[in-house]
Amino acid sequence: GEVTPRHRTVIVGYGPIGQTLARLLREGGIQPVIIERNLDSIQRMSTEGYLSVYGDATRKEVLDRAGIDVAVGLVISGPAPEQIAEIVRVARGVNPTLQVLVRSHYLRDVPALREAGATEVFSGEGEVALAMSEHILMQLGATPEQMDRERERVRDEVFGKRPFEL
Repeated sequence: GEVTPRHRTVIVGYGPIGQTLARLLREGGIQPVIIERNLDSIQRMSTEGYLSVYGDATRKEVLDRAGIDVAVGLVISGPAPEQIAEIVRVARGVNPTLQVLVRSHYLRDVPALREAGATEVFSGEGEVALAMSEHILMQLGATPEQMDRERERVRDEVFGKRPFEL
């Protein structure tokens, strides 16, 4: 289908995270455009009514077909870590004001992804550390205020200070 401003979020990867975020966006009235390299996933997205683009998201022409120039958001949830920074750089070259959310497996990759231009980076390791910290605090009977304060402290320790506030 044709990409219009209504299709304003591009998702790279249709694994479990991409699927969840695509559903959440669609339920919120936003029809995402999903870039995927797996043909079975492309067929499934078509059946489910999603707009999809087959190809490698590190390539400008693939991002262009997905409408990156009119997008306000880019969510990178699936590619290999070494490809993520390149996708961010290429996308920002086309659309400098893009909000870019990135999923990374490892905390060690967070600084480089921020340097490449990611607005927010969510690390599997960091999110697990945060969730476990919250669980321990709940078990210890922390108040909601203590939980909020500790959540921010742990987030800053684990992820570092965020360069952009949304």
